[in-house]
Amino acid sequence: MKRRRALAMVAALALLPLTACGDDDSGTTGADGEMTLRLGFAGAVLSPGAAMYTSLPDLLGFWGEDKLTVEITRIEGTAVALSAMVGNQIDVAVVSGEAVVPPISEGQPFVIPYSLSQRGIVVTAVPANSAINGLGDLGGKTVGVPNLASGAVTFTKAGAAEAGVDPNSITFVAIGTGAQAANAIRSGQVDAVSDTDTSVVGFQQAGTELKLLDSAINDKLVIGVVAATTTSNMSGKKDALEAWARGVAKATEWMQANPEEAVKLHYRKFPETKPAGDDAAVIASGVAQVTARLQAIKAADNGEYGSIRPDQLEYIVGYLTENGQLTKPVEVGAIYDGSLIAGVNTFDKAAVRAVTAPS
Repeated sequence: MKRRRALAMVAALALLPLTACGDDDSGTTGADGEMTLRLGFAGAVLSPGAAMYTSLPDLLGFWGEDKLTVEITRIEGTAVALSAMVGNQIDVAVVSGEAVVPPISEGQPFVIPYSLSQRGIVVTAVPANSAINGLGDLGGKTVGVPNLASGAVTFTKAGAAEAGVDPNSITFVAIGTGAQAANAIRSGQVDAVSDTDTSVVGFQQAGTELKLLDSAINDKLVIGVVAATTTSNMSGKKDALEAWARGVAKATEWMQANPEEAVKLHYRKFPETKPAGDDAAVIASGVAQVTARLQAIKAADNGEYGSIRPDQLEYIVGYLTENGQLTKPVEVGAIYDGSLIAGVNTFDKAAVRAVTAPS
């Protein structure tokens, strides 16, 4: 079977209303057993940190084993991705789990069938010579975040509160991303920065010497990166969703054992995303970002990929409620549907790790 991926911008999707979508034939099994699934990638850059759910399952043949074709569309953020699903533009999206729970509490037809992450992906860091040594030292300080709507704000407030600091005493400043953010840190515009793990690695690689601050809540926020779909897709496109998630689980396992090869394959699949510069340095940079992301994207403590425990969901509901992101009660059973997980994990991890990268 010829597999294909479409990488496109869909700015117009932001206008789609949050209303229930109708059924169609996407994601269903054809007469020859072949399936197609439309994936929305809600991120700014298709970096190697996304390889386990974009490039690797394709190039390593994991989706092909299940006769699955995945069409990838880049979408501007979680809200647009959710709109795209209910507007029947995509079938599943990789998004921030914390952003999916509030719409579910409001009766929107979303559900999480698979959690890629098993810990939070937000990191707080300070200059290496800073007197700040923990989140408990952030009282009265200024923290830079990508934007003031970022989940990094909530994460930092919650972590500081758990460390005994009044979160309202922290001033948050939008410093953007990339070189702009790195300059804000180096110039002393902010005392600390909270951003994704891969972004902070990027700051370090750009020459900003940082030390990372431990957060007691990171291991509790297991839905930093999840797959979200609609409840109708869970019934009508279940086989395709399971095949997609199984490919992601296999690719994650392979990536843990082969981070450098994973970066090289990702740039082979998506050459337009490869930064300019010395090839060895670019690959090394990608490996550093992948290594950071794989601290969160991994199997659960029980060895299963994609699963979430009820007590973890209860903590997240409480976390979102306390931080004002959740204003209506929601049952944890409405957030997560684990019916795919047994089928997703039907593979030999050792055999997957031993798969040879295509030449």
